[in-house]
Amino acid sequence: MVYVFVANKPLLYKWGNKRHKSRIAYIGVSQRGLRRLTESVRERAEEILSKHGVRSFEVRVVTCKGKKHVRTWEQLEDGFLNTFKREFGSLPICNTKEPGDSSAFENHFNPKRIREVIRQLS
Repeated sequence: MVYVFVANKPLLYKWGNKRHKSRIAYIGVSQRGLRRLTESVRERAEEILSKHGVRSFEVRVVTCKGKKHVRTWEQLEDGFLNTFKREFGSLPICNTKEPGDSSAFENHFNPKRIREVIRQLS
């Protein structure tokens, strides 16, 4: 599953000379389910709340069907990170790891649908 931390207010992302706003603060992935998600909230809550003027945030979970011998959760995360970076010019403020190759996720997921989800959460 992929999880997205969505702030209560839009955060500023700069793309070239333009400024874009998104409420997405972090995109993460977990093979282990809710345990990893709660660890991630604990690790990043202070940064999101204190450094960026956010008063609250919510966590949205995005899941997909599993496929035999395919690490779909990793490809879905790469798809979200690559799409976010294309739309806003950088990774979400709390992400540091660069995403993998974007062509791998396109074999299993619809890029337009991922873009729609990111726009809805923004």
